[in-house]
Amino acid sequence: MCLVTCIHAAEQTEEAKELPVVRKCCPSGQNMTFVMKDGNNKTACARSSLTFQPDFHKANETHIFSYDSNVYETIVGNPCLYESYKLEPDVYSKDEFYLLVNGSLFVPYSTQYLLGTRDFCMETFWSPANPAGVTLPLVCFTTPLEEAKTSASLIVYATGLLISVPFLLITACVYLLITELRDTHGKALACHTICLALAFTCLAATQLAGHAFPVVACTIMAYLIQFSFVSCFFWLNVMCFDIFLNARRHLTTPSPVTRRSMRRRFAWYCAYAILLPVLLLVITITMDLSPAVPSTYLKPNFGVKGCWFKTDEAALPYFYGPVAVILLSNLIIFFLTSRLFAMHDELKDPLDPTHSDFSTSDDWVRLQAVLGQPLSSQERTSSPPREAPSNISQRLKKYKKISLRTFLNYKW
Repeated sequence: MCLVTCIHAAEQTEEAKELPVVRKCCPSGQNMTFVMKDGNNKTACARSSLTFQPDFHKANETHIFSYDSNVYETIVGNPCLYESYKLEPDVYSKDEFYLLVNGSLFVPYSTQYLLGTRDFCMETFWSPANPAGVTLPLVCFTTPLEEAKTSASLIVYATGLLISVPFLLITACVYLLITELRDTHGKALACHTICLALAFTCLAATQLAGHAFPVVACTIMAYLIQFSFVSCFFWLNVMCFDIFLNARRHLTTPSPVTRRSMRRRFAWYCAYAILLPVLLLVITITMDLSPAVPSTYLKPNFGVKGCWFKTDEAALPYFYGPVAVILLSNLIIFFLTSRLFAMHDELKDPLDPTHSDFSTSDDWVRLQAVLGQPLSSQERTSSPPREAPSNISQRLKKYKKISLRTFLNYKW
């Protein structure tokens, strides 16, 4: 008697092992419905008369075929931690799916083509073509929708940054290879664009794959981003100051400039725009790695929350503060340069016909802002022209020459 009972129990166990498995989103007698909650479309379980009838399939190495079974094992409960989306193959052909007897879901056109019972659940939905309802899977999102939207925007931003990099490098090559452009201002501009290209490359890399970086690599990328961006702003400050010096020399006491003096000036520029960001980087690394520094707003905490400073307060003394000081100094230099042009215009004879070429300080400042270019070597060593064009033809030729020079020097 005991032997017969044991054999019968074993047969039931084997039969249970062969039963298909399916995860149902809602308990028996209930189905998934969509309700409005806080202005958003949410899912909820509600009583329904729709019939839950999943279609099972078996698969071998070459084929997938139907497996008819009215008896199956049900796992009840929605496994999704976040939102979910419904696969509708009747509406979208690429939503094609196959529910396998082991409870998995095969989605041939999806990136993740095989989903486990923790990645989806099946539920019956009303359909005008089938009054009894159609059983479809709800696939779980792996991240919140807000985070997914943020990730998509980061990809767009990173793509834009990477598109800018080759053009920045081309700009640097043009100013370094063309002799006429390779003056002090041109070399400063080349250094500025190289730093900007490095910053954009590192920033795009962290936006695209920062989550996969180990902590050490993430911290190193943060150091590179900080140094390259700060150095970029320092080179921008150098260019503003160089324009101011050129304008003052031309408008006050025009004098020839030797190559030796220009090389010496550029060496000072390099020391300013490279050594100061390096010093700031050393201070940042010391504050970040020193165990004696408490975890307050003075500690950068790179790598704790992404490949950047942990908080904006932590970035204030190491990034935002220095950049704000540089931008303020650029604004002061702008007003000083504008004052030089205004004083120059006041000293000029208003009846002088050449006064209309670049008559106001606004014209000069606008030209320098667009070109970002110092005065040419001929203009450095000569005073402004005093002879007016004798006729309309000569005046047109003069303006054509000015327009051509503006076009050739235009770089952004």
